[in-house]
Order: sequence, then structure tokens, then C-alpha cells
Amino acid sequence: MKRPFLLMLTLSLVAFCGYAFGYQPRDSMAVSLLDEGSFVLRGRMSPRWGGMVRFAVSDPVKNRGYELRADRKGRFDMTVPMRGRCEELYLYLGGTVNVPVCQGDTIELEIGEKNFDISSPDRGANLDLMLAMTLGERTSKKYRAFSEAAHAYRCNASDSLYNESVRLLGEYVETYRNVTDTFVATHGEPRSMEYFRLRAEFGPLALMAWSPMVGYDFAGYEDRWLTYDPYRRFVFNYIQTHTGDDDPVARSKEWRKMVPSGLMADWLVLKTIDLTARYEGPEKASAYVKRLYPHLSQPDIREAVAAMAPAMARIAAGEQAPQLSLRDTDGGSFSLGDFRGKYLYLDFWDFGCRPCIAEFGIMPALKEWLGPALEKIEFVTVCASSPSRRKLEDFVTRHSLTGRNLILDRRKSDACYLQGIFPTYILIDPDGKIVEFNTARPSEILRQAAEGDPTTMGTALGVQ
Repeated sequence: MKRPFLLMLTLSLVAFCGYAFGYQPRDSMAVSLLDEGSFVLRGRMSPRWGGMVRFAVSDPVKNRGYELRADRKGRFDMTVPMRGRCEELYLYLGGTVNVPVCQGDTIELEIGEKNFDISSPDRGANLDLMLAMTLGERTSKKYRAFSEAAHAYRCNASDSLYNESVRLLGEYVETYRNVTDTFVATHGEPRSMEYFRLRAEFGPLALMAWSPMVGYDFAGYEDRWLTYDPYRRFVFNYIQTHTGDDDPVARSKEWRKMVPSGLMADWLVLKTIDLTARYEGPEKASAYVKRLYPHLSQPDIREAVAAMAPAMARIAAGEQAPQLSLRDTDGGSFSLGDFRGKYLYLDFWDFGCRPCIAEFGIMPALKEWLGPALEKIEFVTVCASSPSRRKLEDFVTRHSLTGRNLILDRRKSDACYLQGIFPTYILIDPDGKIVEFNTARPSEILRQAAEGDPTTMGTALGVQ
């Protein structure tokens, strides 16, 4: 299957993270969300890539980044750890290539200068790859058109933009379903049939629900879209539970009336708890675990939710921060102990993250707001990938980053720092204890301060 590198399969991460394990392999029905496994990536890559390409895999909650490294002859053979029945593989080959993978799969990848070929010796896995790539070729332009129209409406709400967004969404969903049906009629049913059918409509709806929650002002965006019934039902059940505007138990019951399966309903509970931990703190998320756990119907999701409680307790306020290993471009290594005596504001970022870059530009204003209290805190940017010295130094210069700019050592750092969500900020006190995990970003701190609201950083440093 020769494919152009600029192929963009832009279905959102959030969409897949929920739907990937909606598929239950016929020979793996007993696999739990917590069961460890692996798949294999093997093949060759052109020298054009310098011996390394980046990729990520996502289980139902977490997204983990990796580097695929080739030997001197361009060959690679990597066993990739995974958890649960099925994950999504994200290959960064000029564009983002997204395909489903399951435990035990072998993915063969030939990466040329301008094209790549992806396949599997297993027929079931190969059908999944074929359909995912076909859908990307046939629907990605329609999806981008819908996404751009929805973003335009978000920025400048009007009847014409709303109607155009709905029209483009309808075209995308219809095309996606037609391509899927034609593929099945021609080649047979792929293993991940439920996944492909669910993401046709729920993919865009998840993107729409996700975006205003984490990056945009929800006011002015939800009003008109809430007249679109699929979105209204989705966003009420997804957003309101996370934001705490409604009874989460009542919402979990509503999900079961709205979504196609009990598995999907339980996943929404799982994702809600995870997002609550990320954006509102482990204490609130722990309370959600206690309230929602009894209402879960899927045994493996019950197991996954139960396992989240101790993990969240480790990053609660007042706990000693887990091990973190950092390095600089000169080979120097750093741990949290090297920053004792001052508050520490960790800024986790990655290349291509636009919100990360936007916040870099706001950092000087945050430091000015702190005034004399700036002496009590150290700001450290943490690059989550493994860039060359030249690439990182060029980036630091281009974006005028000051202070310490370090690199995350993923092998030696605790898993809590490997979130794959950027930007992520963590505030640690002079004794190495967590003040707030997933604390506010610079723009949010300044906004809260301007409105007269207390901020975690301001309270810790005595800034009004």
C-alpha cells in the first residue's frame, strides 16, 4: 500500500482513545484494559529520516511517545509495549498516520523518501490497516473542511458558519460510512469493525466536545451547536460531568441511553475521571472514582478505574514529587533534588505544540507579575522528545526562551510525567513536594489574577 507522506488522518486522539477498545478481537475476548502486551514494528527507512522517526501509541486513557530507530542499514525491529486489547498507532511521517493495532500484531513498514508502505502478514490486521489508510485518503479532506468550519464558527458565531459546519459534518459522516461499506463489500469485514463504525460520527463530536473544554472559551460556542441533537447529547454527557456542573452519577446513567453500547458509556466515565485528574486535580478525581465505580458495567473498565485511585493519590498536593530525571544538551543530568530551596514551575512541551509556543510568549508577563517573588521560584521548560542539540538550541533562540531549558529522560522518570498531553505544568515546593499537579498555565494564572481570583502560584509565593 504505497502512501504519500503528507497524508493526514486527522481524527482526534480523544475519539480513538475511547473507541479503540470498543473492538474485541475474536481470539482475545479475555484481554483486560490493564493486561500488558506488545506489538512489533519492523522494516526499513530511507536515510532521509536520519535513522529515526517518532511515533506514539494510545490505550484508552494514556498516550505514550516513542522513537523508532534504525541501524546503519536503515533496518528496524522494535517490540512496542501496549496495554489492553487494542490501541492506535500514530506515525509522524510528514503528516500523522493513524492505524489500529492489537496485541500480537506485526506491522511491516517500509519508509522511503517520499512514500511509505504499511502492511501486516496477518490478514485481520492487514484489513484494519487497509481500511484505516483508505478512509484517510477518502475522508481526510472532508474532515479538515468540517474542522476548519467548526473552528471558524467557534471564533465568529453566525448562522451561515453554523449551517456550513453542519453540512460539512454530514458530508464527512456520509462519505466515511460509504467508504467503509464499500470496503467491507469488496474485502470483507475487518477485525475492528465496531471501532470504524463508531468513529464515523463520534470522532468529530468528540473533537468538538474536547476543544472548548481544554483550549477555548465555551461561551458563544455551545449555544447554537446545542441545537444539533447528536452534539447536544454528546456534549451534555461528556462536558458537564467533567466540569462538575451536574450530578456525575446521573450523567453516567444518561450516557447509557445515548451511546451505542455499555462499553462506550463506561469509557466515558473512565475518560471523565482521567480528565478530571489532569485538569482539576487528583482529589476531585478520586471522589469521582468513589461515586462512579459502582455504576460501571464492564469488568475490565471497573478494574482500570480501580487502578487509577492509587496512581492519583501519588500526585496529590502535599505528596513528595515522584522521581524526575532531566538532562541538558551538554550531557548534564538533573533531578528534583537539584532545585531544592525554591519553588519549581515545570513546563512540559513538545515540538509542534502551538499552545506550548503561545504560552512561551506569555511567560515574561507572568514573571513580571510575580515581582520580587520571582526570586523564590525557578522556571524550567522540559522538552518531552529527544531533540538534537542544534534543534533544541535553535528552538530556544527562535522563541526567546530564558532560564533552564532541559530534556525529559523518559527511561529514568516516573510514569506520571509521561502523559503525552502538552503543555502540562507542575508546581513543586522548596521541599520537593507537589503543590499542584497539572497546575494553571501562564495565561490562566494572569487571567485569574486580573479578575481578582486567587491563584495557586500566587498563594504559594505570597503574591496578591
